[in-house]
Amino acid sequence: GIYPDLVTLSLAYTAFRRGLRTSAMAEDVLERAMKLSKKLGGSKRRKSLAASRRQKVIAEAKDVETKLQSLYGSDFQILQETEDFVVLSKPSGMVCFHKHKTTAGKIKKKKGKSSKGTMDISLEDALLDQKIPLSTLNHESRGLVHRIDRGTSGCIVLAKTDDMHARLLAEFFLRRAQKSYSALVSADASIPNEGIVNTPVTGRPAKSSFKVTERYSNMVSLLEVATFTGRKHQVRVHCAEGLDAPILMDPIYSTKQDTSHLPSKVIELAEDEQQRFFLHSSFLAIPEYDIQADSPLPATWEKVISELKEMAKAS
Repeated sequence: GIYPDLVTLSLAYTAFRRGLRTSAMAEDVLERAMKLSKKLGGSKRRKSLAASRRQKVIAEAKDVETKLQSLYGSDFQILQETEDFVVLSKPSGMVCFHKHKTTAGKIKKKKGKSSKGTMDISLEDALLDQKIPLSTLNHESRGLVHRIDRGTSGCIVLAKTDDMHARLLAEFFLRRAQKSYSALVSADASIPNEGIVNTPVTGRPAKSSFKVTERYSNMVSLLEVATFTGRKHQVRVHCAEGLDAPILMDPIYSTKQDTSHLPSKVIELAEDEQQRFFLHSSFLAIPEYDIQADSPLPATWEKVISELKEMAKAS
């Protein structure tokens, strides 16, 4: 038979929830979504969820923000929070979740002379380790309604409850979430000050708008990019292929990038193992639920931009 997926169930739940006489139907749909998640997650996930229910949880991520920053850096910031969701700024280099849940997956052992391991904690694990409650509808990752790449920093919203998870998922599917990004790109003077990019991504229609907010000599520019569709790697593809202005240090779309003119701090980041690059989710809004968050540029960006300005003056 044909069975509805999580997105379909979330849309149905949200619609029924708004009706005056359909609240019972809404609860039935949400229960069906929870059962689907458990089925897709398998026995290992069911055991993990059972164990988490026995743990004491902390209601507010804000209460442990200082602890999270001490572990994962000052770029880890709680931007907005209620009992149903949390919007935070994810540091560059942190993956949203690990698909294969193993202890080895959380710690990478470097090969070579050094025997020290580098921590590879996911955003999901970082929050759960601090006993922050997260929804269970996503069978791959607790709380995750949408995702941003490991190398991308900035705004991301996670659901704390299954009710909010379904409602947020419906908003993203209906393209009611507003997202914009900051991107440092390799671009000469030929790139226009603003415009629209409609380059398809993986063969599917995709639309973004862009605006040049600063130019540093004729080699690097700071863009503000807003997305109207939500394709995987959309901003990265639109910069590299739509504008011929790849994001600095993008490991996939800027492999032929000339680094001779770039600040030393950029080169240092290119040599680490955390796949960091210069794309930042700077703004996220979901008006239906009064979500609106701005994420400041990462500390590393400030240093790089300062160096770019000095290089531009000297040229």
